[in-house]
Amino acid sequence: MLECVAQECPVLLRKSIEELFPGTVLDLTSSDLTIITISQKANRKSLKWRTDSEMEKLAKYFVLGAVDICLKLKMDGFWADFINPFSGQPYFTPRKDNNLYKTDERFRCLGFKIEQKKNCRVIACENSLRTFVDCISISLSLILGSLYTTAPPNTKFLKELIIND
Repeated sequence: MLECVAQECPVLLRKSIEELFPGTVLDLTSSDLTIITISQKANRKSLKWRTDSEMEKLAKYFVLGAVDICLKLKMDGFWADFINPFSGQPYFTPRKDNNLYKTDERFRCLGFKIEQKKNCRVIACENSLRTFVDCISISLSLILGSLYTTAPPNTKFLKELIIND
């Protein structure tokens, strides 16, 4: 079961969002900016036995759902985009250099941090040395990704999206 949470983008993260999506018509000082986090509810057993192919399938579902949500928001006149989990690049906005999935302290305000451990990037819970997998078994949800939009969190479409999930 997918769960969506819409929240106003923290002020400290706004400049980073602007850097992730260059060339957009965002005026982040005056416009609304909302982050929609999409996660999947799961039970403890299914999280322990999840294979790489199952994780890839979930990422594909995230991309399909995120494209659908972004297109609906765009039809309502809002800007919307997300980071493709397969490339770390914005999906709709042309981008060739940096990507989101680098070690980056700016994303701590979303409740997780990205750390470099040898040749891997590890998503970890905020204020904890536990890895994201440990966090998952506590919260029983797996974060699939986030969308970014100029639609305010109280927009009718976003409210319906969250209620219907």
